[in-house]
Amino acid sequence: MGEVTERPPRSPLEQAQLALGAMGRRHTTVMHLFRLATAWLDETTLLTRALEILQDACGAQASSVIMLDRVVGDLYFSAALGPVAEGLDAVRLGRHEGIVGWCMDTGRPVRVNNVQEEEHWHGEISQALGFDVRQLLAAPVRVGGRVIGCLELVNKEGYGPLQFTTEDELLVADAAECLGILFALRGERLNHEHDA
Repeated sequence: MGEVTERPPRSPLEQAQLALGAMGRRHTTVMHLFRLATAWLDETTLLTRALEILQDACGAQASSVIMLDRVVGDLYFSAALGPVAEGLDAVRLGRHEGIVGWCMDTGRPVRVNNVQEEEHWHGEISQALGFDVRQLLAAPVRVGGRVIGCLELVNKEGYGPLQFTTEDELLVADAAECLGILFALRGERLNHEHDA
């Protein structure tokens, strides 16, 4: 049996290079998201394109935007990508249900790399759809300081340790903030067109 060798600690230069690379990835992702603001897209197309950008940047298997229905008071999937995306359009969640509800209640990003160990996890939806959720990363979407929804990534894919990182969390928080701005800009554009 081979011996496991520990990696020596990273030098300050290596740490700085990694940090700059992560900042560059966040900057590029945010710029791609803001470019969506220049296109007149229906809401579903806008959100789907945003999810494609984010899912690619973080290496996630699935993603969604979950919005608060202000009339009914529950949560619904406004857009989704991944293996069971089509099954989510009929799913509704209680306002405070699950990790997404917890994220919206606290108003802070939530990163869970083992949902089975998280007390806020409710696996009924993933079980009903036959989708194995292992990790989840969520960030609240705000417009005017009010939480209107949540951006969610599911299951890290790729090489190396398959867990969402702090950098992924920061990127998703930035992306959720961008979505809030896009919603606000869209609302202003619709109001101007209505007044014209």
